Amino acid sequence: MGNPIDLTNGTKTSQIELEAMLRSHYSSMPEYVIRDFIPLVLGNIKYIAEIRVSNKPIEDAEHKEWVLGDSRGFDWLHLSSTAFIAGPFDPNISAAIKTAAKLLKSNIDGGRIDPDGVVFMTLGVYRDEAEPEYHLVKEKIQFLSKFTLNTIKDKVLDLTPNLQILTGFTDLNTRKFEMIERLG
Repeated sequence: MGNPIDLTNGTKTSQIELEAMLRSHYSSMPEYVIRDFIPLVLGNIKYIAEIRVSNKPIEDAEHKEWVLGDSRGFDWLHLSSTAFIAGPFDPNISAAIKTAAKLLKSNIDGGRIDPDGVVFMTLGVYRDEAEPEYHLVKEKIQFLSKFTLNTIKDKVLDLTPNLQILTGFTDLNTRKFEMIERLG
């Protein structure tokens, strides 16, 4: 692997140039994955350019996330600098949780967020309360919540007193949230 990729100069913007750059940095990455990354990289380059011309104060560009979401159903939280979302399908989810927890702690230490307003939410989704999926989701979410909290306690212990912990699930048809547990 080469040096970190710097997208801030925006000089490589054609698909061919970006594919070549990704291949040089990630030589073992399959071609289809490289092609899948191109829209993401192009989006990042475009976003960087938009931020530069917007002349926003630097503090508006800083991370100010105050939510750590674990699992699915967080589409309503996809606002800039609001949440870190760790998906349950990541084979190394504990690393994602650790990274998010460290960044949340950094936001507290840097005075960017209210130390009493940090939300850790584990959310599951279901479609029909009468189906077995409903009960399986409840068990899965309780497990993931405990797993995530234990990971935070193990990796970023000094964040735990700041956490408001919510565990629950959402009906995908109505978006109604049902709380299973609230701590903090």
